[in-house]
Amino acid sequence: MTGSEAFEILGVASTATPEEIKKAFRQKARKLHPDVNKEANAEEQFKNLNEAYSVANNPGDTFEEMFSRQGASNFYNVEDVFRQFFDSPEEDGEQRVRFWSNTSTNRTVFVTLTLEEAATGCTKEVSLPSTNCPACKGKGQVLKEQQCRRCSGSGTHGQTRCMACSGGGKILYQSRCGSCIHQKGQKTSVTFPPNITDGWRMQINGSMVAVKLRPHSEFKTDGVNIFSSCELSLLDALKGGPRKVNTVYGEKTMRIPPGRHHGDEIVAPGLGLSNQGKHVFKVTINYPEDLSKVIEVLEVLEAQEMQETPEEKE
Repeated sequence: MTGSEAFEILGVASTATPEEIKKAFRQKARKLHPDVNKEANAEEQFKNLNEAYSVANNPGDTFEEMFSRQGASNFYNVEDVFRQFFDSPEEDGEQRVRFWSNTSTNRTVFVTLTLEEAATGCTKEVSLPSTNCPACKGKGQVLKEQQCRRCSGSGTHGQTRCMACSGGGKILYQSRCGSCIHQKGQKTSVTFPPNITDGWRMQINGSMVAVKLRPHSEFKTDGVNIFSSCELSLLDALKGGPRKVNTVYGEKTMRIPPGRHHGDEIVAPGLGLSNQGKHVFKVTINYPEDLSKVIEVLEVLEAQEMQETPEEKE
């Protein structure tokens, strides 16, 4: 199959991005999967779609050239492709393996930090997978097999070879290792530097440690910037002046410009999650319940202003 044929089958232009190719594949796979498509050549259609998807992601090669260069073990079968895109990644605590992939697993460990810890830095005890388990060789998961559900282990589906297990009658899947220290975790002291954001990562002893920020009751974040509200009385909003505000670095004194309106933003540079980050305070004005006296004072001031001569105003 050539690249132009592949793009035609997927219904995308030859200039399509990987995301557009993947989206087109998903849409067509839902319609052409043998469990949905009742045409006699349904499996052949789905196989062609799988081949087109592989070629479209490597437009310089034909499918046969990729197959020859990388080997049959590096390509999915059609049933596994469908599971990869549409099934839940976990089923009964066990995660299926793509037939083309190797047995390595994702050893990412997620650590939750408060916003204050992320801003100022901290040290945490983190449980990392062991690298000494002989059963899983430190991966935390092992390969197991089970009887193919589609053909019930016979290796055939109807009059043809079962495409789900390639005729073997069994399916490989990944399961958590039940015999290694990975279950309990190996405690390691990890120092997190200041000014890190959600999703920040670091490599430690062969494992990836990723940071997740705990939602804050007062502050919101957007990258390196922090947002919160600043409540002012009507008098403070009118006259301005110094005011103490809460930040991730503790209580700070900020100068409020006079004449603030409800919804105004006051920016404090350098108080975000980096030197380039900022803390943005959105002004909310607390008006008194009884505005009658405020209105009286304003009316008097307005009357006095109207009575002033141009010379007096100058």
